[in-house]
Amino acid sequence: LERLLFVWAKLNKKVKYLNGMSEIAGTIYFVLATDYHEEWAADAEADTYFFFSMLMFELQELFSPEYIESESGIQNWIGTYNDMLSLHDPELKSHLDACGTCASFYILPWFATLLCREFSVPDTIRLWDTMFASTNKVVFLKYVCCTMMMLIRD
Repeated sequence: LERLLFVWAKLNKKVKYLNGMSEIAGTIYFVLATDYHEEWAADAEADTYFFFSMLMFELQELFSPEYIESESGIQNWIGTYNDMLSLHDPELKSHLDACGTCASFYILPWFATLLCREFSVPDTIRLWDTMFASTNKVVFLKYVCCTMMMLIRD
């Protein structure tokens, strides 16, 4: 995992390494390394690198500094998440605002790890399976985060 992230960081200098990247790569590696086809599991490191690279490219708005303040960057992600929460649970959104709770305190770690810290490994794999099958992974992720807040509101 260390080799994989080191090589990826060296080849992608425009993207800033975030702590969540190791959790994402680790979860991907776990899935591939524990495949019941031993010949497939033997290539888990190379396959993880490829999958991780493709995923980071697709989610570059989250990890690339050039997107931080852009229309598609992380600030936009947080803004659209806030809009979703306002739409689906205005009472909760008002309460969080009244308490001075900024969504970035909890939403950034959720986005940066694709929620793998919030769930057990089997649940994360199940969630990711659905997310990766989605045509819009970012919107799916935002809806899951919004739903999580609505479920833990009390």
